[in-house]
Amino acid sequence: MLLIDVFGWSAGILLLVGIIWFVASMVKTLPRIRDDFGRMIIVIITSMFALQMIYSLAMTTGRVPILSVVFPFIGYGNHLIFDYAMIGLLLGVYRRKDTVSLKNEKSQTTTSLQR
Repeated sequence: MLLIDVFGWSAGILLLVGIIWFVASMVKTLPRIRDDFGRMIIVIITSMFALQMIYSLAMTTGRVPILSVVFPFIGYGNHLIFDYAMIGLLLGVYRRKDTVSLKNEKSQTTTSLQR
């Protein structure tokens, strides 16, 4: 990555800390989301972003083969549209975290009736 070439390994370490913070904050929001489908969206998109970021950083060290894996939100091309769409999905799920889906509501009412 050009970022590490220009700013040094301190910028790479700072970027890695940012990636860890992003994944930790997404994992921390998982228990607050009541909908199963919303949880799946959070897990899949977070893991996709984390793997892309970590693989891009690992390519700079030379330990993994150089592939056409692009770093999210940096660069140009069609991948930016998909990156922003995935962030929009994450924000939409987080915004609706306090709503209850009909499937979960039915399972909660049947559980409370059985007690």
